[in-house]
Amino acid sequence: MELLLRTDSAEGERYGPDVLISEEGHGDMEDTIQGGQDPIPHATCMEGTIQGGQDQISHATDMEDTFQAGQDYDLLLNTEPAQEESEQRFGPHFLISEEDRAKYSQLLLANIQSEDDYPTDLPLYMTWEEHHKIEARLARYRIAHYKVVNPERARELKELEEYTDEELLRESYFEALENDENFEWYIHRDDIQNIELNDYQRIVPRNFLPGTSGSLYGYHDEYRSRYHTYKIDDAYVKYYAEISKKIKWIADYLHLDRRTKDWIKWDTRAWRQALRIATGIPHMTEDLAGYAYGEYITELKMDASLKDIDLLYFQIWRLVYKGNRTYKDAVREVYESNNFHVHKPILRAELNGGTCHIFVTMQQTV
Repeated sequence: MELLLRTDSAEGERYGPDVLISEEGHGDMEDTIQGGQDPIPHATCMEGTIQGGQDQISHATDMEDTFQAGQDYDLLLNTEPAQEESEQRFGPHFLISEEDRAKYSQLLLANIQSEDDYPTDLPLYMTWEEHHKIEARLARYRIAHYKVVNPERARELKELEEYTDEELLRESYFEALENDENFEWYIHRDDIQNIELNDYQRIVPRNFLPGTSGSLYGYHDEYRSRYHTYKIDDAYVKYYAEISKKIKWIADYLHLDRRTKDWIKWDTRAWRQALRIATGIPHMTEDLAGYAYGEYITELKMDASLKDIDLLYFQIWRLVYKGNRTYKDAVREVYESNNFHVHKPILRAELNGGTCHIFVTMQQTV
């Protein structure tokens, strides 16, 4: 294990501003990074890997048992990288070699379960009795949740233990409670019939996105391609929190064109640091880490698109109304001022005749 982790490497040899790093290990970045796509090959399809992380839980597993998942720390996570990671500094000037990146990837392979770990004793079809049990459990979840989100209207409901399964059936398993605007999750009918799922996997967030209707989860098809367990979701949330704290420095480089070598360099550096963090999170795989990293970059880009946008609008407005510039001249002057690095791509597109919805209202106003 010591050879694998290179614990004999001096800190100064592996990390520091004067250490060179090969960018080759990040894959053929020039081709994959165009259009802002996640250049990390692990951030593609996780279905095989993620489903490997599912618990061996039968279709009748209660949520109480499911929520106990994700608490065990295996031997891999007690090794030196996890201990060093808590002490290691992060930033644009701390480099990780391709050799060490490959070792982190190798360590994470231990978290991928094999086909032998899948439950094989499930029946081919769900009986009516089993279906009724699942529906009754889900009905009690609905009641419990409703008592929390709408306690005033829930006063008319009895306590969970006071309902028999037959009463729940007569009440259509209280599915109507999901129509309440305060209700925060949704159960797809097809998922109730899926005998391979546990109750946690059957519950997904409601779709509250503007301009949408109904309570179907907005990315339900994508979710159903993976069906994460609580154990995997727990690992994902913990990992996302860690990279949000330790590689947030990458936000300073979001203004770079994704096709340039400069962006590839910083993106590679951030990803390798993120991969190192993944070795200290239980049940994490490289694919799952890559998906989280890609989501984090997207979140940073969305935040950056709103940063100082009011000041940017004001500067253009001031130049037009106070400085007697034309709209195009005002945009050009703001662009050349280099005061809004994050917004330079959209300013450049505006100057080149592109249609950017951000500036449509502004252009019509001025």
